[in-house]
Amino acid sequence: RDDDPPSGGREMSGATAQDFPLALRVQDVRALSPTVREIAFDPLPGLAWTAGAHLRLHLPLADCRHEMRRYSLVGQPRRGAPWRVAVKRLDASRGGSAFMHALEVGQQVAAQAPANHFELPPGRRPTWIVAGGIGITPLVGHALALASQPGTELRMDYAVRDAQDLVYESELREALGDRLHTHAGNRGERLDIAQRIAALPADAQALACGPVRLIEALREAWAAAGRAPQRLRFETFGTSGHAPAEPFWVALPRHGLRFEVP
Repeated sequence: RDDDPPSGGREMSGATAQDFPLALRVQDVRALSPTVREIAFDPLPGLAWTAGAHLRLHLPLADCRHEMRRYSLVGQPRRGAPWRVAVKRLDASRGGSAFMHALEVGQQVAAQAPANHFELPPGRRPTWIVAGGIGITPLVGHALALASQPGTELRMDYAVRDAQDLVYESELREALGDRLHTHAGNRGERLDIAQRIAALPADAQALACGPVRLIEALREAWAAAGRAPQRLRFETFGTSGHAPAEPFWVALPRHGLRFEVP
């Protein structure tokens, strides 16, 4: 299970310092809401990224542990522009979100080059973007890219528990206008997934990122509507609190090894 799934960080244990040859310098930090902080790093020359990409950071956590966290890059890549990530602070964090929220300008973080497993699909077709909470981070770039294409049929739903966490609403509203629809639980607003799917053109695709419960509901409704599974692309963060964090054992019988992952 990931350490801070809803924070925007995904975990991978077993990585060592030599696996992270880059040093990213914090250029700026800003609070986007009481619980969400954006960290901007100086871009590294010669390294490019595309919308949907993530940074892999090697973070020093408690008890002298170091673990990898992946944070989605926000927005569209622009020459010389900072590399932005947004992190939600969790009280139940095992250290990742707490470390990121404590970063200050000038500090350096060990990293790997940006990687992307959530690329914008090639071609042009009607697109529905669904963001849940801090899952907005990889989708900002996708939304801005599609909004810049004349004639693209696009709709975006951005759902959060508290309206104060609609942290990229202004940036998206400027580009999408009334194609952006927000839903805040504390305002009594709810996203009707089945209704949205029913209104999509037959050849539409969906891009989604958010908590596991949102993605599960979306997958079920998509299948129930008879939609092609390959037209639904999604990314999520661990169990998003759906299951408790607990250690587990990994066995490698061929090598006679068995070890615990904390």
